[in-house]
Amino acid sequence: MSTTGSLEMTMKDSSTVIQDHNNEDDICPKPSRRSQLGLDWFNFFLSDVLNGVDSFLSAYLTGKGWGPQRIGFALSASSFTTMISQIPMGALVDSIHNKQLLIAIGVIIVPITAMIFALWPMFWLVVIGQVILGIVEPLFCPAISAISLGLVGQLNLGTRIGRNQAFGAAGNVISAIVMGLLGYYISTQSIFFFVAGVSIPTLIALFCIRQHEINYERSRAAGQSETGVTIVSFRILLLQIIRDRRLLIFFSCVILFHFGNASMLPTMVQLLARDRSPGASSAFMSACVVVTQLISASLAAWVGRYADIWGRKPLLLIGWAAVPLRGLVCLLTHNPILLIAAEIFDGIAAAIYAVVIVLVVADLAHGTGRFNLLLGVLSVSSGIGYTLSNSVTGTIVEHYGFNYGFMTLSIFGTAGFILLRIAMPETLISKHVV
Repeated sequence: MSTTGSLEMTMKDSSTVIQDHNNEDDICPKPSRRSQLGLDWFNFFLSDVLNGVDSFLSAYLTGKGWGPQRIGFALSASSFTTMISQIPMGALVDSIHNKQLLIAIGVIIVPITAMIFALWPMFWLVVIGQVILGIVEPLFCPAISAISLGLVGQLNLGTRIGRNQAFGAAGNVISAIVMGLLGYYISTQSIFFFVAGVSIPTLIALFCIRQHEINYERSRAAGQSETGVTIVSFRILLLQIIRDRRLLIFFSCVILFHFGNASMLPTMVQLLARDRSPGASSAFMSACVVVTQLISASLAAWVGRYADIWGRKPLLLIGWAAVPLRGLVCLLTHNPILLIAAEIFDGIAAAIYAVVIVLVVADLAHGTGRFNLLLGVLSVSSGIGYTLSNSVTGTIVEHYGFNYGFMTLSIFGTAGFILLRIAMPETLISKHVV
């Protein structure tokens, strides 16, 4: 099987050709400094918006007297909705020209749900808010990836994605510090008001990106032919997903990665929040997020560069190995300082996953015109793993204790690493392929 795989094997027989006379510009795109900086700062501020809701909700609900099973159910409501929304949202991103407007709608909706959590933390309202987030959040990853690919092209995508992750991680560090201070000195409720406020600079940065510089066909990895742009049909793409061994293996690896990783931090917070104040729980969460994101911000650009030199698989193996190692630390000690230090492993995994996952999808989707749809399909795997992680771990912790929860997460993380090592081939496309 070739490096671009069986997704491209049927393109000549089952594709749509669109006339295009801008091939030369597509090969060497030169986005303006304003657009590049706009995308940088959008990633920075968006991480503030999402981090406040996703990372601190568990600590907030624990302070409101929620048990592990109820929290696990509420978090699973979001992850399940996210899972079933991924493919439609990926297809939507592929089809819509103005991706900035689509993202802007999502940015507006997130702080509205944050206000629901802050003002009415009742079970079913929180679940409804989580469902809304589960519909909206799948927009961000494919839309940002599409804008990145549309701006810089396939050959420069590694550097651009690394830059996205570096700014996003830096935003997470700043927001974690601010939110930790807010939670400790004011209240965990104030964190959600901070989310609403920071959505304003997020929108400003988004519209600093010049819409005309985002090539629509390039943003969905459409292939080039002598007559124009080639788009693989939706039906053929889905058939090839089923038949492509690499995709099935990679989907399975992603499920196991998220099963082992997704509920690790919320479980740690619940463990340490049992005998501590809500403010202390927020401070612990803040410290964990700061460590994770500092490591991630430091490594992201490096990962983006070396993914094009070493290949994708060596870096993926490092990221997948970090998950069971982190779980082992949580299993062996409940010391807050050591648990915070264990977030170094999460930072390594986060940097590699956020950067390399998009590059692998771009490799596999190259020439199909369905980059964002395939990214959505892959994200379904993330949703499955995330949903199972929260619901299963919450139930195990409720009935058998925290150690059994961490043991379960470590086992599934190890299984993901073994499968990746044994079965997943390299996907890096040769530099001469555009």
